[in-house]
Amino acid sequence: YKKIDFEIEKLSKIIENDKRVLIEIAQKLQSIRFESKDVFLSMIKEGLLSLNMQDVDFDLKFNANKDLAISGLETCEFFISFNKGVSKLPLKDVASGGELSRIVLIIKNISSNLNTPIVFDEIDTGVSGAIADNLGSLLMKISRKSQVICVTHLPQVAAKGVSHFYVTKKTGLDKTILDVKELDSQSRINEIAKMISGDIIHKSSMEHAKNILKN
Repeated sequence: YKKIDFEIEKLSKIIENDKRVLIEIAQKLQSIRFESKDVFLSMIKEGLLSLNMQDVDFDLKFNANKDLAISGLETCEFFISFNKGVSKLPLKDVASGGELSRIVLIIKNISSNLNTPIVFDEIDTGVSGAIADNLGSLLMKISRKSQVICVTHLPQVAAKGVSHFYVTKKTGLDKTILDVKELDSQSRINEIAKMISGDIIHKSSMEHAKNILKN
């Protein structure tokens, strides 16, 4: 029993010491979070403006944890209002799939430490023109740090990718089959031309497709 008591005491001291170290690290993380909040929010709002989300009011709040947790001494929660005069609510409760994807895109662009693949879907909902081009440029910028997979119907976005895959869905009697085909350079021009003008490809849309691919 003495040996067991000794081991318990020894391990308890190790645990207490490790907890002190973790608390010190969590306190440093807390300071960095508090000091960086205003700059981070400013960068978020700048990104939202570039995607034509000018009326969005974005904020983050820190909620203290009862005890030390994987997130540290507090958790961070995003709040947002998409219209002037409307109270900010938790982002997870009010954002659509497209809106959430665009905000994630901005946050990923701000982050300097990306090492996992990122998938964006519905990110181009309600976007067109110059804003679509800005969206594509942001995706391309992130792709220099991490692999990006984006499902899109916008020619401006599709043209920014390094590789272009065409996805079709076929429904049988009892199953659904997805077919994914990588496009060669000519097929890619044709597909982007279809995005521009529809199934009937015009000479002008072919030229437009070639031009946006060059850029």
